[in-house]
Amino acid sequence: MNISFASLGFTSLGDMMAKWVGINFGERKIFKNSEKTLEGSLGFLCASITCAFFLWYFSKLPLYLVSIGAIIAFIVEAVPNPIDDNFSVPIISGTVMELLHRLF
Repeated sequence: MNISFASLGFTSLGDMMAKWVGINFGERKIFKNSEKTLEGSLGFLCASITCAFFLWYFSKLPLYLVSIGAIIAFIVEAVPNPIDDNFSVPIISGTVMELLHRLF
């Protein structure tokens, strides 16, 4: 249950921050055929790490797990793909966190 909160938090908070930072401060495109900027993606990462910190601080999930989930969410969001990142980010980051949680 907490893993789903983490993956949805990465998407909702991270996507909102990526959009805001990308519009206001975005100058460098990550990929030539994409509208995503480096600054917007770093905004996504900062919001995801903040979400991960609070989930760890309130003892919901281990720090290693949410940190890896935030980084995976950042990578999935930054790479251009035909699937909407609002769908792919929580699915992929949640799956990776669930697999790691079961293994360790």
